[in-house]
Amino acid sequence: MKKIITLLLTLIMTNICYPYINAEKNLDNLPWVWSEVYHAKNKVAVELYFRKEFSFPQNKKIKDAFVIFTSDDKGRFYLNGKLCGANENKNDVAVYHLMSKLRQGKNVAAFEVENSKRYAGLIGKIVIKFENDKNVIIPIDTKWKVSKRDTLGWKNIDFNDSSWKNAVALGIYGCKPWGVILLPDNDSSFPTFSVPGYTKEMISLKKMFKLHYRIKGLLANIWDKWLTQSMLWPAMSDDQSRSIRSNFKRDFLKKNILPDGYVNTTQHRGLGHPAGWPFPHWMQNRGIGWHFSLARSPAKSWGIPLEENIDKFILHGIKTINLDKNRGWSVKMTKRNAALETPEFKISALVSPLVRLEWINEKFNESSKPYIQWKTAKNNKFNDERKVYFDDIKNAVKRGEVICSIADLSKCKAYDVKDTITQYKISFDNKQGDKIIIVAVSAAVDTRHNINNSVYVSAACDYFWWTDDRDFLKKNIERMRKALHYAITEFQIVSNKCVFTPWIGHDGRSGLIYKNGKKTIRYGIGIGNNYWDLMPFGGYDTLATIYFYDAARNMAKLELEIANHPEWKIPDSPDKISYKNLSHLADMVKTSSNKRFWNEKTGRFVAAVDVEGKAHDYGYTFVNCEAIYYGLAKNEQAKEVMDWISGKRIVETDTSKGEDIYSWRCAPRATTKRNIDYYSYAWSGPESITFGGQVQDGGAVLGFSFHDLMARIKVYGPDNAWKRLKEIIKWFDEVQAEGGYRKYYVGHPERGTLQGGGTAGGLGLDHEF
Repeated sequence: MKKIITLLLTLIMTNICYPYINAEKNLDNLPWVWSEVYHAKNKVAVELYFRKEFSFPQNKKIKDAFVIFTSDDKGRFYLNGKLCGANENKNDVAVYHLMSKLRQGKNVAAFEVENSKRYAGLIGKIVIKFENDKNVIIPIDTKWKVSKRDTLGWKNIDFNDSSWKNAVALGIYGCKPWGVILLPDNDSSFPTFSVPGYTKEMISLKKMFKLHYRIKGLLANIWDKWLTQSMLWPAMSDDQSRSIRSNFKRDFLKKNILPDGYVNTTQHRGLGHPAGWPFPHWMQNRGIGWHFSLARSPAKSWGIPLEENIDKFILHGIKTINLDKNRGWSVKMTKRNAALETPEFKISALVSPLVRLEWINEKFNESSKPYIQWKTAKNNKFNDERKVYFDDIKNAVKRGEVICSIADLSKCKAYDVKDTITQYKISFDNKQGDKIIIVAVSAAVDTRHNINNSVYVSAACDYFWWTDDRDFLKKNIERMRKALHYAITEFQIVSNKCVFTPWIGHDGRSGLIYKNGKKTIRYGIGIGNNYWDLMPFGGYDTLATIYFYDAARNMAKLELEIANHPEWKIPDSPDKISYKNLSHLADMVKTSSNKRFWNEKTGRFVAAVDVEGKAHDYGYTFVNCEAIYYGLAKNEQAKEVMDWISGKRIVETDTSKGEDIYSWRCAPRATTKRNIDYYSYAWSGPESITFGGQVQDGGAVLGFSFHDLMARIKVYGPDNAWKRLKEIIKWFDEVQAEGGYRKYYVGHPERGTLQGGGTAGGLGLDHEF
């Protein structure tokens, strides 16, 4: 039963669907193609256009016809000028019927493929099956024509493509970097769930799991634990299993861990801390910034303007070469230690503890140590009292050719969050003749997450225990120890016996306060710390403590195994902590947390206790279910929690009570008490959306049913969990009968609203964020 329930965890990451199933399909021996051979990642966005004309005898009767393809990043397929379908990512292998769009005689197939950056390619084939004759297979290969120009009429039969180049093969299916991809209907290599007497339910369960299963590997750090648990256990074909494990191993080993031990969030490029979450950005903060190029940056989509006036900057030993909106402000240093002074401004120090310098190295010594000085309302001179070095260039976060150097002003003893910053001066510590391109300079809040290190450590342990990959353990053990050591010291675990977040803006308080019916936005306060990025957490953080507790116990278990197996030859490292000490620390954390984070009045765990001592409790089902699942909750607390969530016990002050907690059917509400108070300042209008209209305020995420089901097993036993799982299966069958999530929910707000792609919604099913 446990293994059946475990599969639900994969539903956290959902954005894969397939419109047509046909058992006779594969990508074997097909080439990945593109416009040119390359061995490096694309540095800029690319859009390519592929086409091929083909024909078949008019006297043959077609029995079936379909196209199977995928592309990296995504693509659209046309037949005879008409759109047939699309794929959304390289793991989304699409299969579409073509019978109605095929013509007797001449036809033209066309693909439009988008690639934002990184690796790019297209793979697939068209299959035409005749009655009483051999199939015709038209592979996407070097006989196809390709162009970078969206020329009028290029999808039509009568288009002249003689000036187009032939596509180039990059490698055969299974090659790096793509590996083996799970096909939509490859039943022979996909796990079958078998429970006597429940064949129908098991078929549905398999469909649900398969619909959401992905092989890509790890993504942003917040998913590491969930993906490792949900992706590694299925017994796939040998090739697929090797590909999955290879991808996870690669991603774990290349995860960026900063020199101090902090694990990079590795989410998409943003305007916060370069190793943190992408937002809040400086316009949301009422900060300051100058962007000399918006190319390859989310700044444009956030409404941040292009800076075209460089005359207002004061230059010392710097000569402008040009200003190019596609790359930035190109400059040459005419003397050593050249400097740049920004225009004057006024911003609160609370919203600007960091300064981001985004730049491209044209000719600059990376051993140089640029630094920043700043003036304030109280101190109107640049001096060494307010001086901070940017991080080491060699260790700076890079996005393509753009280097994002960060200066943490809060490390300076003179930094005062109550002061007003009025001007920056950046000195480059350069040699005469050095050249760089300045892409942007901006103030930033600290958007790091306090869960990253714990999640990484636990996920890496899970990977090792699933694979017994000792080569991985040898290569990664020092990084795992370093990550855990950082968490223990940075979050003051020993002294507080829980995770305390010391970063500016992460003290657990809300960015919104109400007084006499009037709302005030407290800019710079309530910055997110985890998946639930619009809610503060932080301060004395329950969820981060749960994850640390799990990481400490996992690492203790791993260290004991290493000690008991000297033949593994796992090296020691400076950050190693013994099994005994880690176990003792975990026990202290549990004992303290059972008191600190427990709300006696509501009988459940709170989200966090802020620096002012206020506990924040809006009926967080996910916090409580995870506290049970990871073992932080005592048995009697677990019983009280599940009695509340299951409706046996009523919390009178809640908005949602009893059976209504499961009104969305697929999962319990994320929260049970209306929340318009406890948010980051970046989300200042929660009252504009009704309860249940946002995931974080009465909505639900299907994947987090996992923790609910596992908590039920622990408290009530497997029969109770199976009863709940059957309700989820029944819901899924109804959804699929109407054509899937979008068709079931769109136009039916009484059933719930879907979030996705930046759109607010109450249900996280097929698209996150």
